[in-house]
Amino acid sequence: MLVTDPERLNSVLLGFTVISAMRRLYPEEFEIESVIGLLGNAEALNCLKAGQAPAEVLRHGQAQMREFLAKRKNVLIYD
Repeated sequence: MLVTDPERLNSVLLGFTVISAMRRLYPEEFEIESVIGLLGNAEALNCLKAGQAPAEVLRHGQAQMREFLAKRKNVLIYD
């Protein structure tokens, strides 16, 4: 795949999808616990481990993301 419009790429959804596919394709070999450093979110990891669809995991975390971005805005040095 070639990304020609990075503004349209949802990299978080792509990551969730790759993790989900690896777990499905290689259930014995893929160590899903090892991706916590990439995800940074134990709740998202648990949802993916439970077999939730990547888009659902993303939707589930939207409220938390909005809250985080609002808090982050107050400490940004640049706009």
